[in-house]
Amino acid sequence: MKSPNRTFGQLLSAVGLLLLAPACIGQAAAPAGVEAMRLQAFAMLSYVRPDFGGALKNAGGTVGADLNIGSFGRFEPSVEVRAVGSGGRVSNQYAYSGGPRIEARYGPFRPYVDLLLGYGIIKFDKPASPKYTQDNSTVTTFGGGVDYAMGRSWALRADIQRQSWQYDKAVPAFHPIQISGGLRYRFHFRNKHGGPE
Repeated sequence: MKSPNRTFGQLLSAVGLLLLAPACIGQAAAPAGVEAMRLQAFAMLSYVRPDFGGALKNAGGTVGADLNIGSFGRFEPSVEVRAVGSGGRVSNQYAYSGGPRIEARYGPFRPYVDLLLGYGIIKFDKPASPKYTQDNSTVTTFGGGVDYAMGRSWALRADIQRQSWQYDKAVPAFHPIQISGGLRYRFHFRNKHGGPE
């Protein structure tokens, strides 16, 4: 099993590089009317196909945030963190991850893709042994979705993600799929001159 400390170290390095990139190239790439940096938070209900133990579905939720780090034409890179939890008859799965995300602007639509790395915990509802009730894994996630803006701050969000887990080399990797829907809220900050940052 991979060391969680090593995995999180690699993740933090990648996030650090993403955060430094706008400072290196300056703010000239941001078009007029687009905030140089902004924060978004989201919450969604999630349907999860666990892909473990014959379970067909789990119910759960997803929460997280995106930090926009600049703008390049219609594309806006950001760093995302999210937490996903779901439960069903066979197992409960929890994943905490973060990584790069890129969003595009097409009128009220904001399609995006993300690539996340993190840590997952699986708890067995009917463990084979009373001493072995849960395990953990490095989790990689790839997916995307679309926001539909309903004004300056609020948007509807539809999201689909595919995770990859392997908590033991003796057990085949499994790949939960999660389909989520909910809301996104965008925070707006003002600079010292009173305009949006």
